[in-house]
Amino acid sequence: QRGDGEWIPLARPEGYVTYQYGDMLERESGGIVRSTPHKVVPTGPYIDRLSIAPFGHPPCSQAIGIEGSDDPALTRRLAGDVLTERLFSTGMAM
Repeated sequence: QRGDGEWIPLARPEGYVTYQYGDMLERESGGIVRSTPHKVVPTGPYIDRLSIAPFGHPPCSQAIGIEGSDDPALTRRLAGDVLTERLFSTGMAM
């Protein structure tokens, strides 16, 4: 997704795999690996697609991020706080 909100279609060559990195890996890597906003839009009545969504998360009590970072997305915080904030911001928390 571009900064202006426009979605960019992904042209994946046959036989290749697309991997989306998430917020936790961005924070743990100190921003070296960037989280990518993404969505899947069906382009026909049936799309043959295999989707595997592995989620990795450190213990909720573990501090992640960079101490003293000026970037709020990378500031050192407890993993549980980061996950809770993300779940509420995406409407997934009840």
